[in-house]
This record gives sequence, C-alpha cells and structure tokens, in this order.
Amino acid sequence: LTLETTDTAAAAANIQITADGTFEVDGSTITLPKRFLDLHPLKDVLLPTVLEDDMEDIPQGGRLLAHNPLPPAHAWFLKKNRWKEAVQAYLASVSFVDACVGRLIKSLDDGPMADHTWVVLLSDHGFFLGEKERWAKQALWERATRVPLIIVPPKSLPESSVRNSTCSAPVELLSLYPTLLDFCQLKHPPHLEGRSLMPLVQSPQRPWPYPAITTFGKGNHSIRSKRWRYTRYADQSEELYDHIADPHEWHNLAPQSEVLEQVRPTLAPWLP
Repeated sequence: LTLETTDTAAAAANIQITADGTFEVDGSTITLPKRFLDLHPLKDVLLPTVLEDDMEDIPQGGRLLAHNPLPPAHAWFLKKNRWKEAVQAYLASVSFVDACVGRLIKSLDDGPMADHTWVVLLSDHGFFLGEKERWAKQALWERATRVPLIIVPPKSLPESSVRNSTCSAPVELLSLYPTLLDFCQLKHPPHLEGRSLMPLVQSPQRPWPYPAITTFGKGNHSIRSKRWRYTRYADQSEELYDHIADPHEWHNLAPQSEVLEQVRPTLAPWLP
C-alpha cells in the first residue's frame, strides 16, 4: 500500500560531483557504485520544470523560511552548468537505495519470516532540485514535505489483499507509531497525537477526513488536505494552493480573498 548561490557560498557548501559515483554536499560524502550513475546518462537527465517568476507571489514569511545558506543558490547551478549533474547524482542515489531495498526484501522473502512480517518503507523529508529556485529541504511546500510511504502487510493476514493498492489520502509520519501498535495489537498510550493508519491499510479507498500537518520552526504550519495546501507563517502571512489545478504550487491563491475566505474555514482550525 503506497500512501500517497554565489561561488563563495558554493565553496562553503563544498559541492563536488565526480565521475566515480561519489558526490559531496555540505561536508557529507555520499558514495555509490558507478553503475548506478551509469543508469542515468547525463544526456537523458530531465530537469524539473521551473517557473521563472515562481517566487514573486510568495510572502516574506515564506521567503525567509525557505532561505537555506548551506547549499548553493540555484543561480550557481545555472552559472556553472551543474544542474544536470546534480540531478543525475540524486537519481543515482535513489537507484542505489532502491537496489539496496530490493536486496533486503529478497532476503526477507527467501527466509522463514516473510509471511509474518510487516514492511514499512518511508523517508524523512522531500528534496528540492531547483524547483522554486531552491535546493535541499528547508520549506513548507509540497516538494519538501511529501515523502514515500509504503506499507506491506504479511501474506498471512487478511490485509494482504490490499497489496499493490494506492491510497491518495494525506497522512502524517506522526501516525506511524500508533499504526505499528495496532500491527502488534498493543494498547495506545493516552498521550499519543498520531492517528493510526490501520483503517486505510485495511481499506485504502475509505473516506479520510483528516489533513496532514507539517510544522517547521515556531509558528510556521502547513495543512495539506486531499485538494488544498494552506500555509500560515509566524508573521501571519499565508499561502494557498489548489493541487487539482496546480500540482506544482506555482500560483499562490491567498491574495485572491474570495478563494481564501472559502477554503480557510475548513483548514485553519487544524492549525496547532
């Protein structure tokens, strides 16, 4: 079940990408076999679609929150012609992780516990590769807050019938602990804030009236429903995106008061 800079700054971030499959970002060296880099020839790498004036309708609170001095600015990648190489390295790292997960799952399937083991695969955050002229993760937009979340029930349980199903409900990683408690048939401590995902595991298409809430820094919160993303920053500035019409979050609808006044009452009550 799949739930759905300047040159000086570049030097400080220590960005290095080499042909042997090693790349270094901000002092953290990431090494992978060269064959995974070869899976993504530079000539075939597709760059993210970027709207040139994408940041013009972003309020000051959003601009300040998204400012990350560690990676180079997007202008550096363009000036040095390194955008494709950076995306290639990222794709190679994803392919490497995918292969490692495949080895792990094969070992599980070949062993005695395959029919009695829950598999939960997730990431901790998303990553900008030039979208909104940003790199890394520091923001409350979709690209930074959305992660893969895959839950595979044991073959021995009735829930295994939903394998290979997709659920489009917005959920939170905060819900993983209570979900794991349900997997193990353990009681929930009264202080838990997360909401068990077991109902969605059992029936991926069932109604799910709860949004996903992301907080980054004091007073900065984003509420993601199935259709809308509503964000309020510490300075009380707002953003609103319609993910049916605008999946890239290119057009902030908050300045359009009639739309904001219609949607805000359904999402603002979820703000912490």
